[in-house]
Amino acid sequence: MDNYSKQRTRRVRQSELNWHTMAFEEVIEALDVKKSDGLADEVVRARLAEHGANCLAEQPPKPPWRLFLEQFKSLLILILIAAALLAGDIVLLDSGDRVPADRAVDRVAQAGG
Repeated sequence: MDNYSKQRTRRVRQSELNWHTMAFEEVIEALDVKKSDGLADEVVRARLAEHGANCLAEQPPKPPWRLFLEQFKSLLILILIAAALLAGDIVLLDSGDRVPADRAVDRVAQAGG
């Protein structure tokens, strides 16, 4: 059994280890790494071929129109938009004549009670 096969067999058991609780020396021994040299080139190539590069796949950026529309997902924002529309309707009462805010509030209070 070659060195890489030994490491691969050992790696199955490594997934069960609690790496965060181990001492540095225990980790490098479990990974079969030389403290002074690191991994051998053949092991690096083999792990790279098996697991691929250690990088995250980039996601495409969101288009600006989608970022704009996502701003309106919040319930509070929707309530504020509804309040603005309602306030606009109150101002435009009386056949398009502008109604001062104090008279608009009085009309809403009278209509409700």
